[in-house]
Amino acid sequence: MEKAVRFFHENLANNIEIEAYARELHMSTCWFIRSFKEYSGMPPGRYLTDIRIRKAKELLESTDYSVGEIGGIIGYENPLYFSRIFKKTAGVSPAEYRKAAR
Repeated sequence: MEKAVRFFHENLANNIEIEAYARELHMSTCWFIRSFKEYSGMPPGRYLTDIRIRKAKELLESTDYSVGEIGGIIGYENPLYFSRIFKKTAGVSPAEYRKAAR
């Protein structure tokens, strides 16, 4: 599972399909999800969202990239979807987060 965690961090900006990744490891999707959850404490999809949002927060605090650009950097092609996921996870919109962080 360490290999999966490393893969997720290294490929943050790419579209990662859990099912395809499990197949690459010659595992069933269910077994991979169960094993990953046991290893990390959360399912792989949630883990991926969590590390993407952490990276977004870092970029919002330290750069002047637009919200849309940051969404693209962390793997969300649609800025509106990125904003919705960010707000659901962080409790505030990306713009509000940036304003409060500065």
